[in-house]
Amino acid sequence: MSKKKKWLFIFLGLVFLAIFTTAMLPEEKNQERSKQEQTVPLEVASELPKAPTPTREPIITIDPDLFNSMLTERAHKLPYFPKGTIEIEEIKNDVIRMWFYFDEMPTSTNVIEITGKRIVKTAIDILMENEIDPCDPSVFIRTVVAKKEKGVTGKNLVRIFGKAHYDRLTDSIKWEIRK
Repeated sequence: MSKKKKWLFIFLGLVFLAIFTTAMLPEEKNQERSKQEQTVPLEVASELPKAPTPTREPIITIDPDLFNSMLTERAHKLPYFPKGTIEIEEIKNDVIRMWFYFDEMPTSTNVIEITGKRIVKTAIDILMENEIDPCDPSVFIRTVVAKKEKGVTGKNLVRIFGKAHYDRLTDSIKWEIRK
């Protein structure tokens, strides 16, 4: 075979390969590439896309004030429950965020951990009595355990000890110490 024929076959093979690959590429990718290369005015570029609003109704429909009063009443009836205040930070989009503030300095780290877990457990009990499943993937229950203090200058400070939250995958209450 002569060199000219060899080069001709190589050239024709490359041309065929180029035509074949462009024919097999979906048009959407070609259009996406051209969209990426377009320029837009600065005003349009600075506008952030808006996140879609959730279409489902929230699972937790309890009134926050009622939930707080039920939780406080039940928690303080528990044996050996320390003196302190429970505050609901928010009940929104199936998320319950709570704070427990000790009135006095806790005696040990075990007291801190047990208090946080007991508050989360009490919240779970209230939800289950109201036929709300805490195992639903959208439900998140958390309690931060802390103590309010005053700084040297009299400024209000908070000493955070840790947080307890319900883990639906292991169906248990987890404790994380403040790091």
